[in-house]
Amino acid sequence: MAVTLRPLDRLDPQAVQAVVAETVQRVQEDNPHLDLRRGVFAELLVYYHAVLDAQRRAFVADLLASRSLQAVAARPDLADPDVVDDILSNFRVTRRPGRKAAGEVTVVVSDDVTVTVPQGSVWEARGRRYVAPRVYTAKAERAQVVGPGDRLLTPRSDGRWSFTITVEAAEPGEGYAVPKDALVVPLSPPPNYVTSYAAADFTPGRAPETTADLLGRLREGVAARALSNRVNMVAALRSVPAFAGVSSVSIIGHGDPELVRARRSVLGLAFGGRCDWYVRTQELPLRQELTVRAVLVEKGPRGGVWQFGVGRDVVPGFYEFRDVRPADQAGRPAAGGYEVVADARGFDLTGDGWVPDLADPAEAAYSPFSTAVVRFLDTSDHSGLAVGAVRPYVVTAVVMPQLADVQAFVSSRDVRPYGGDVLVRAPVPCFLTVRFTVHCRPDRPAPDVDRLRLAVCRLVNSVGFAGAVYASQVHDAVYAHLEDGQTVSSVDMVGRLRYPGGAVVRLRDAEVLAVPDDPAAMVSPRTVQFFCWPEDVGVTVAAWPSV
Repeated sequence: MAVTLRPLDRLDPQAVQAVVAETVQRVQEDNPHLDLRRGVFAELLVYYHAVLDAQRRAFVADLLASRSLQAVAARPDLADPDVVDDILSNFRVTRRPGRKAAGEVTVVVSDDVTVTVPQGSVWEARGRRYVAPRVYTAKAERAQVVGPGDRLLTPRSDGRWSFTITVEAAEPGEGYAVPKDALVVPLSPPPNYVTSYAAADFTPGRAPETTADLLGRLREGVAARALSNRVNMVAALRSVPAFAGVSSVSIIGHGDPELVRARRSVLGLAFGGRCDWYVRTQELPLRQELTVRAVLVEKGPRGGVWQFGVGRDVVPGFYEFRDVRPADQAGRPAAGGYEVVADARGFDLTGDGWVPDLADPAEAAYSPFSTAVVRFLDTSDHSGLAVGAVRPYVVTAVVMPQLADVQAFVSSRDVRPYGGDVLVRAPVPCFLTVRFTVHCRPDRPAPDVDRLRLAVCRLVNSVGFAGAVYASQVHDAVYAHLEDGQTVSSVDMVGRLRYPGGAVVRLRDAEVLAVPDDPAAMVSPRTVQFFCWPEDVGVTVAAWPSV
C-alpha cells in the first residue's frame, strides 16, 4: 500500500496552529488593513486552509520518510509500515506478525456429568484475559470422545474429576505468559466447577514486529542462508518459519576455548570441523509434566530411592527434572514433590541419519542427544515393597523446545557443512531469583506487584549472551512502573548455574551477577543464558523510610 493522506483527526494540532499563524502572517503582510483576529475569514477560511495544508505537509513528510532504505533507517518511527514492508521485501526480510500466547488449562469439577465450555468463553489469569478458541465438551465415557473438541473426564485421587482445554490470549503480546500451576479462572464457571489452573507453561506470545526491529534483521535478509559464517547461519535458521521466533543464539566455533570437543586429540590441539550452536528458541523453557515408570533400587529409614530413565527422544533439550509425585497426582498442581537425589546424564547417538561427534555426556548436555537416569527419595511407607518394585510417577521436566527440530534441520544433507558438524544445544542455564523492596509513602497506593514481577522477568530473559545482570538494570525496569512516592531498594540476585558436566554453582550479588569465565567446562558469557519466572521475583512492599 502506498503512503496515503492522514485522516484529519490524526493531524498534529500544533502543526495545524503553526500553519494558521503562518497563513495569517502572510495575508496580513499583503493586506495590512484586514482584521484577521476573528470572523469568517479567520475562523473558517484560514483554519480549514491550515488543516488541509497541514495534511499535505504531513503526507510529504511521510513520503520522504519512506522513500528509501536510508530514510527509513534514519527515522523508522515516521516511515509508513506498508512501504517499509515493500522496501525490505527486496532484501528477503518480512515483518513478523504478532502471536498470541496459548496453553492448556486443567479444569476440575465435582461430578462426572457432561460439561460444555462454549467457544469464546473468557478466562482470567494474573489480570490478563484468555478465550477458548472452540467448544469443548467433557464426557465421562471414552467411547463418547470422538470429535476434536471432546475431552475425557478423568477421575482424581480426591474424588473429583478433571479435563483439559486450550485457551489463547485475547490479543498478541509478550505479557500473557502463564506459568505451570497458576490459576486460570473462568468469568462464567461451568456446572460443578471447583478450580482450574495451567497444566503446563503457556507458549509465549509475541507483539507484532516494529519497523526498528525489522531493520535490525536487515543483514539477515542480504546474507547467504547457509552454514558458513555466523550471520549466514542465523539467517538460515530464521528463514525457516517454525524457527522465526528464536530469541537469541551464540555460535562457538574454531578457535573458541568453549569448544572442548575440538581438542580431543593426542596433542591436545584444537582442530576445525566442529561447531556448537547454542539456541534459545523462546523466552523461557517449558515446564511440562511427564509420566514415568520408576524402579525401587534402595530402601532405608527415610523411605525408598526410586530410579527412572529418560531417553533422548522423550524431552529433547531438557535441563532438569523437578517435582516428582505419585501418578495419581497427575494433572494436579505440584507442591514440592519428592527430592531428586541423583541425576546422571548420558547420551545416545543411535538411530538413522547423521549425528555429530560426541564423546561424553558433558559434550552432549542440553542437546537433543542427551539422556538421563534420575533417582529420587520417596518418603512414603515402603514396608510392603521389595527392591525391584515398579511404580508410575509424574515429574516436571524443564526443557527448551524445538531443539530436535533445529538439529534435524542443520544436520540435513543439503544444509550441514560438508567438512564438519554442527551440534545444537540449549544455552547453559542460570536460573535467577531476584528480590527487592519497594517503599511507598502512606498517602500513595501500593504498586502493582504482578506488573513489577513481569517487568523484571522481561529484563532478565532478554539479557542475551551478555554474561551479567546488573542491579541498576533491575532498578530501571522497576522504576518504569512506579509512581511518585514509590522507590525501590535492596536488590538481591541469586543464580543457580547448572554446568554441562552436572555441577551446580550458586551465584549471589547485590550489584552485578556475573557468569564465571570457565571455558574448559563450556561455561562463559557466550554460552550461558539467564532464566527467571515471575514466581522467582520476590517483591516486598514497605513503608517509606522515616527521616
